[in-house]
Amino acid sequence: MHTDPLFQLINQLHTTFRSKNTQAPSQKTHFMKWLESLSQSIHPNTQTNIAEHMPIKKQNDHLSRNDTHAQIIPSKSTTTNMAISQAAKKYCIPEKMIKAVITTESSGDHMACSPVGAQGLMQLMPATAKELGVKNPFNPVDNINGGAKYLKQLHDRYHGNWEKALAAYNAGMGNVDKYQGIPPFKETIHYVKKVLGLYNS
Repeated sequence: MHTDPLFQLINQLHTTFRSKNTQAPSQKTHFMKWLESLSQSIHPNTQTNIAEHMPIKKQNDHLSRNDTHAQIIPSKSTTTNMAISQAAKKYCIPEKMIKAVITTESSGDHMACSPVGAQGLMQLMPATAKELGVKNPFNPVDNINGGAKYLKQLHDRYHGNWEKALAAYNAGMGNVDKYQGIPPFKETIHYVKKVLGLYNS
């Protein structure tokens, strides 16, 4: 956790703004992106985004506390299904895991955008998408390829442990490393439980 007073102030602003319901979603998104850019200018070597140092990386509004046993939402798009299949083969991860993450992250909406700026089917943060080489996060093929690549990186980083990999996908690697496992955040705990529940269903 950074101890820089200005960085802590940005984190406080992030939390305060996120809790307000009076701002339009588009305004929230632009403001969150601005905070992320500002944090990067202060700490350019920060591995991910400002939200990694927050309780969760991204707030999934659709992530209901009562949908742990929901089913994977099948895609009607041939392009999306082919992209999932190709990404699974390319990165040697199960198709069903990709589908479980997509269902949990965006409910299959390729234009989904969270209040903190996560985008597309697999809800990639702009900085992460850029690192993964994703040119258009709202393009299903680009997003799935980037998201699957990121899942593979996390899966390898945590030596095949999907619980840690998924926790890092949601809450950031910094938090998983800090707590040496799933961080004690309600959303992250629920997130991991839901994705694995879908995957194992």
